[in-house]
Amino acid sequence: KRIVPDIDKKILISVCLISLKNSILNFLDNNMLDITINLIADNSSADFDEKIINILQNKKFKVKKFDTKINGNRGSYLECCNQAEKADDLIFFIEDDYLFEENCIDEIIYSYSRISSAINNDIVLCPSDYPFFYDALYQTTLFVGKNLKWRKINETLLTFMFSKEIFIKYKEH
Repeated sequence: KRIVPDIDKKILISVCLISLKNSILNFLDNNMLDITINLIADNSSADFDEKIINILQNKKFKVKKFDTKINGNRGSYLECCNQAEKADDLIFFIEDDYLFEENCIDEIIYSYSRISSAINNDIVLCPSDYPFFYDALYQTTLFVGKNLKWRKINETLLTFMFSKEIFIKYKEH
C-alpha cells in the first residue's frame, strides 16, 4: 500500500533522500559523527543517479554510490550487505520510500544507544514506517528513547539500524 498511490518512483526516491539529508544535517548540527551514505543503484539511469547524488551533496557527510550486481530487491539487499561488511560501527538499512522526520536520525541513534545500554545487549532498531503493518496483537516490551517510545516487534520491513557486531554474527543465517 502506498499513501500516495501511483506516485512516480523517481519523485518518491528524491523526496525521501531530501528528508534523509535534512534529518542527518539536523543531527550533525549538535553532534560529531562520521556518517557515510552508501547509495545502492538498482538499474537506474546515469542521469537519475547524478540527480540523487546532487540532492545529497554537502560538506558534513560522505556519499558513495554502488551498483547492484543482480537487479531487483534481492540484488539491492545483497549489495547493502556487501557495504555493511565495510562499516565501522552502526549500520542503517533504509528503503527508498522511507520519509524521515527532521529528528529521526537524532532519535534513532540516541535510542539505539540508550536501549542497548539499558538491556546490556545489542539490538536491531526499526522505526515505524507503516504503522498499520504493526498493529497485530502480541506480547511486547516498551522502551523509552529520546523523545519517542519503542516496542519489541516480531516483524519489520527493510528499514532498520543495527551494529556491525550483529551483522557479523548473523550474516550467514
